[in-house]
Amino acid sequence: MTLKDLIETGNVTPFIDQTFSLNEVPAAIRYLEDRNVKGKVAISV
Repeated sequence: MTLKDLIETGNVTPFIDQTFSLNEVPAAIRYLEDRNVKGKVAISV
């Protein structure tokens, strides 16, 4: 079973810690560098 399969079947649910807009990418990078991330950081386009 692949990770894709696990996500599609609901056995694994990615946690999105924070979402940034495309023009906030520098802030998103700083957020990652601070190492306070508890999940995934997403960029909305």
